Amino acid sequence: MSRRWLLRVAVASVCGLAGWLVAVVVRFEPRPVGWTLLVVVFFSLVWLVLDTLDARPARWQVTVPGSSGTSVPEVTLDERLLSSHLAASAPDDALRERLLALARSRDPALADPLLRGLAAGPPRRLSLAEIDRILTHLEEIA
Repeated sequence: MSRRWLLRVAVASVCGLAGWLVAVVVRFEPRPVGWTLLVVVFFSLVWLVLDTLDARPARWQVTVPGSSGTSVPEVTLDERLLSSHLAASAPDDALRERLLALARSRDPALADPLLRGLAAGPPRRLSLAEIDRILTHLEEIA
């Protein structure tokens, strides 16, 4: 047992015994089991409160969804992006931006006409054939 707990048990025992003697002298006729239970519960609550006063405040780290600290594999994110693009009622720019980022990693100047055509114009829905052609072309560049 640690020194801290030995001190706590000693203090509780001395206080419990002193309280028992006072109760006997005043003729309260205390019951031994009930008195022991009262002392244990009282000092447990006191120590619980004292121990929580010394505790450091909790610190929370909030992560933004889609940040690099995510636990979802990148393949799953790409699958979600592709399925969202194909199922959306209006074309969005997320898939095109992902494909452009991939293209710029292979061809920073976007000198290839196919990749340059991807970057031009407003967002539009890409068909599966176009997506396949672009990805196959990017694999050939690397």
